[in-house]
Amino acid sequence: MKTKNKRILLIIVLLWLSPAICRALYQPVGIVRTIIQNSLATVFSSTYDTATPAGTDSPSEADDRMREIKAAVQERLAVEHRFALTGTEVSAADTGEHTDITTDSIVNAGTMTNAGTLGVTGDFSVNTNKFTVTAASGNTLVAGTLDVTGIMTTTAASVLGDGSTLAAATESGDGDRTIADKAYVDSQFAPNLITGATNSNGTVTFGNGLIMKWGTVSGTGDVTIDLSAHSADFPNACFQAVATSGDSALTDTQPLKVLSIATDEIHLYMQSSDESPGKWFAIGR
Repeated sequence: MKTKNKRILLIIVLLWLSPAICRALYQPVGIVRTIIQNSLATVFSSTYDTATPAGTDSPSEADDRMREIKAAVQERLAVEHRFALTGTEVSAADTGEHTDITTDSIVNAGTMTNAGTLGVTGDFSVNTNKFTVTAASGNTLVAGTLDVTGIMTTTAASVLGDGSTLAAATESGDGDRTIADKAYVDSQFAPNLITGATNSNGTVTFGNGLIMKWGTVSGTGDVTIDLSAHSADFPNACFQAVATSGDSALTDTQPLKVLSIATDEIHLYMQSSDESPGKWFAIGR
């Protein structure tokens, strides 16, 4: 009889101590479960079962069932959320924030703000076809206006809507439709290569080699213009030269005219000093 009473007493003591024993055992189990969750986020150690507790379960098991529910919910909230356990508690300041979002599709009718990296493994589209990115190729379509406030760098030629090519290249390809860059334009037309005065006497040399010279001349009879005095002679040829009289009254019967041209000089005929100063213009290469 005494042995039977001792057994009953031992059972009572164990039932009374069972919550404390469970809590003591639960803490290391929770730590291990957190480690597993971090490595296998979608493998859950706690089952979320809406059929438990059953109506036939003992009321004394209520605390166990509540802990099971908490564990199951915590595991699932920890997937792509900041909901990790610290010991047996979820107490971090950033608890509940998203770490990632994995979904088949997102429909957002308002404003969505992303402070980190937005990773999209499938095709990306805005309003069906207004801005699309094809995942497989990276091809991007912009249906509206693309405003760029910084530097836009392209590694290949850009083709415009009318077929024109915008490329950092020279006049290769279809010269009528190729848009040359600044460096090429500067190489063909050099507006800063102007020597001499730019009012009554001067010389301008273009990037393609074309040279224009102009000046004033005075004298009578056969007058020679030394082109070397106007920066330099024409290196290759003088194509054409014209001259106009300085006689505003137009009294001369034989006005100023060009007799001959060469790379180094131009010969003019001036009937009288009334034609001085005459003006001349020559173009060559």
